[in-house]
Amino acid sequence: METNIIEEMASISLRRCEWQTELTDERAHGLFVVISGMGDMTIRHQKIPVSMGRCYYAAPGAKTTVSPHFNSLDLYHIRFERWRKSENDRREPIWVADLSEWLPEGALDVGDEGRYLEQASVLHGIIERDELAMYRRRLLFQEILYECFRACVGRTEEQKDSQGAIRHAIRYIQEHYREELHRDELARMANISPEYFSQQFKTVSGSSLTDYLAGVRIGHVKERLLFTNERLAEIAKAVGYRDEYYLSRKFKNVTGMSPSAYVKSDKKIVSLNPHLTRHLLALGIVPAATVTYPWGFGDYQEWMDEQGCVCRSWDKGFSDEELLRMEPELLLCIDNVSPDRLSFYRGICPTLVIPWYLSDWRGHFREVARAVNRRTEAESWLKAFAAKADATRNAIREAVGIELTVLIFNVRGDAAFVYRNRAMGSQVIYDELGMRMPVSVQARSVQGNFIPVEPKEVIPAFSADCILLSVDRSPEAKERAERMLESSEWKVFCNLPGKRVREVDMARWHGYDPLSILWQLEDAAKLFAL
Repeated sequence: METNIIEEMASISLRRCEWQTELTDERAHGLFVVISGMGDMTIRHQKIPVSMGRCYYAAPGAKTTVSPHFNSLDLYHIRFERWRKSENDRREPIWVADLSEWLPEGALDVGDEGRYLEQASVLHGIIERDELAMYRRRLLFQEILYECFRACVGRTEEQKDSQGAIRHAIRYIQEHYREELHRDELARMANISPEYFSQQFKTVSGSSLTDYLAGVRIGHVKERLLFTNERLAEIAKAVGYRDEYYLSRKFKNVTGMSPSAYVKSDKKIVSLNPHLTRHLLALGIVPAATVTYPWGFGDYQEWMDEQGCVCRSWDKGFSDEELLRMEPELLLCIDNVSPDRLSFYRGICPTLVIPWYLSDWRGHFREVARAVNRRTEAESWLKAFAAKADATRNAIREAVGIELTVLIFNVRGDAAFVYRNRAMGSQVIYDELGMRMPVSVQARSVQGNFIPVEPKEVIPAFSADCILLSVDRSPEAKERAERMLESSEWKVFCNLPGKRVREVDMARWHGYDPLSILWQLEDAAKLFAL
């Protein structure tokens, strides 16, 4: 079959937006797939909330900007051109650029929004070194276009029944809550009468349109109060209220307290990441519930048990029903959750999403402290830690007399890793204490914070004065480490002058959080300063 339209991908790039960033393209169509962070995208003066995993479309020439809410926002920008066959009297067709709107501009809704992110990530990683890669790239690009078109077709089909139309209206409210929204206009969009719209809206959402809209807006107010330094007047404007005085009255009507009292109040916290739980513990706060490491939280576990903290294995977590029953007032997680999960969490209560790779543990600590109104305590903790790190670094340099090259090696039951950053003490060893990373580790080009290796490859591949060895607590890992240490290569290394292997407790060296960093500093002082 002859086609009158062809699409060609011009480029795909990863964009980090730390402030308002313009993405307008006069010649190319644009797809924007959000990798992490939250914020707003404005397309032709229409402001749309964006979040991880969602995909957005802008036609050529549409003025498009992105503004992050908190730290920064990362996205894939896929530029593509559409060409249509022009009518003419010549035998050979003439193809001209089609700059018209291909799909409705804005968010492209689809059931599995994580699919967009998965496809864009693979597409970004393909390098056209040969013809096979070129064809793979084209095929994947066409699959993404198919998902986008299917999303819009699905949106049209869903609106054919009244409850589907209400669900679409709810999504519209969630994305356009800042604007003036009226029942009659929403009913017109849903193609049903205003009276029937009100009835069906309460059936589907469980509340009236007025109460639902107030709840959505107040939910965003809570997040901005806890997670940003914005003034109340700025927050009022951002969520659709005319001024801070009206916002304060509305906030008190819904929550029973003023915005300032809400910020200062103690909250029922559920942590969905054990690293973040240790941030809370360092601030003197025990969450109501948390996911946990297999080895628990060390010396803090007894205190947590006394406070009634519900601990659940991190590979299982909490079911939706459990979270709803607990009625948390603040959820903590990192930015590895799917868009659907994040939307569900934010529907329960304010949800702090820590962008894991956009800042170090100090940045994470300050974000958590701000959310729980403990900024003064956090700065005092960091000041005391800095003094202790300086003293430890000086003591080790005086005791050792040379600048050591240290390799950080972790053995598990079915894998082994050399660490570069963000875990297993690498932050303390390389950054706080200033010890040298082996050149062969620095030279490895890898994604993430570790290098997978086989134990037998470690000695010949990585030259170091000291190997810090941590072993998982499983019987398989312990047996594997014992066999490794008994091998001839490791025995020879340990007998060389100036070489050493020091075993550390993985329960203390695994974490990347204030408590773990402090434990690792204390252990390093004992290992090197004696």
